[in-house]
Amino acid sequence: WARAAVAAPARLWRMGMASVVVEEGGASDGPSAGPAIHRAARPESPQLRDTLLVSVAELAASLGRATPPIVIDLSSPAELAQDPRRIPGSQRVWRPDYQRPMDETSGGLDGIVPTMAAFQSFAQALGINVTSEVVLVDRKYDATRLWWLFRYFGKATGVRLLDGGFASWVAAGQPVTDEIPAVLPRGNWVAHEPDAQMLTTRRDVLELSAASIPRLWDVRTIEEHEGTTQLRGAARAGRIPWTSARVEWGLFRREDGTWETVSRVAELAEAALGTNPGDGQVHTFYCQSGVRTTQLIFGMTMAGWQLSQLRNYDGSWVEWSHVADEKEVLVAGLADMTELSDCTPLGRAGKQSQEQSRIGCWVAQADIPAQTVRPPSHVGGWGVTYA
Repeated sequence: WARAAVAAPARLWRMGMASVVVEEGGASDGPSAGPAIHRAARPESPQLRDTLLVSVAELAASLGRATPPIVIDLSSPAELAQDPRRIPGSQRVWRPDYQRPMDETSGGLDGIVPTMAAFQSFAQALGINVTSEVVLVDRKYDATRLWWLFRYFGKATGVRLLDGGFASWVAAGQPVTDEIPAVLPRGNWVAHEPDAQMLTTRRDVLELSAASIPRLWDVRTIEEHEGTTQLRGAARAGRIPWTSARVEWGLFRREDGTWETVSRVAELAEAALGTNPGDGQVHTFYCQSGVRTTQLIFGMTMAGWQLSQLRNYDGSWVEWSHVADEKEVLVAGLADMTELSDCTPLGRAGKQSQEQSRIGCWVAQADIPAQTVRPPSHVGGWGVTYA
């Protein structure tokens, strides 16, 4: 697990897209990081954390109960090729089981949320009842996507993640098996109408371009963000031009894959996103297909943010790359503009006239045709397109 890379709004350079690495002591290896972050410790909220996470020891003890939790294993075919074992009694699912088919109903896109009826049928087939306890186990980051879907369709309690996933179970010496468990009786859980506040559409993202501060966060890798890598399913490389910054999807997880404490999540979120649970800010996250986004959403929910403040752009880059026009894609090919001499990086509070001067300096040094530089869509938000 690489340490989390974040870009703090107070030192947000849109042109260079610098990423700041915040370590435990507040040190940073990002450019011009400034002084270390020192804040008073925040009170822990173990009750909230315990409603979302279960430890290895707790899960191991609960499997011996008369009514054990329903354990769902989310492992990709590639992961299973490396290690096909599972936690005894766990049921295995993967993305095609709980996402919309790639047909006309999804616009031919991969990873779109299923219909309410389809998700209810999926959950009932796993034996999930209204009162069922569900534990999600993954090997990377898919458990939070399924957790998000349960919340989206109305199961607000009783769904937790195994802290540290399958790796933590194995590391603790707990039993694993190759045996496929018996099918459980069909459950009776009923899905509710989706919570529309949890999901963002392309139209919503377009509207953010006019916001003074969009708070639109890209949680993909730096290569995806800069447009040097294009994953399968996308029509082209790049990013949404009015993206506020890139934030590492694993920001709230430790190197062993376990989740940070509530106070540490709040500290990291404040450093990376300039937010706290009580400020009422609304944040929108995108990645390739709305999966890695849920890592940030889960962590911030655990630390006290309301889900209505944390929007998941479900179509994410897969959708955007297929339907956006050239003005709505920032592409690769521009060097880190913060490294150009005599140009002060854009700060969040810069005035438009100051921005015009600085961007003119950058454009002149980078030898970019002036007509390809568009006006800022938000404070510190100049975007550059290519002819």
